[in-house]
Amino acid sequence: MLVYKGKIDGKRTSTYQGRERAYLQFVMPDETGALKFLEVKVPDNMDHNRFKIGAMAEFPVDYSLVNGEIYFKVSEKVSPDEIKVSQAK
Repeated sequence: MLVYKGKIDGKRTSTYQGRERAYLQFVMPDETGALKFLEVKVPDNMDHNRFKIGAMAEFPVDYSLVNGEIYFKVSEKVSPDEIKVSQAK
């Protein structure tokens, strides 16, 4: 199981086919020291309000490869207890 752990730097929401979608945003340095950006989709059936900007989060992720791009999503295959989110700072 692949687990992601990091500080939530931002959150983006959008509407698609009448449903609100949410993405957690993380910023991290790459191997050269430059900053890179990662978005992790929150499943539609999960309350994205539990993820606050500035909080530390740890959760299993699912990923898919589409046209050479990797997309990450908070796993729906685990219980809510396996998703850890600290208080925002």
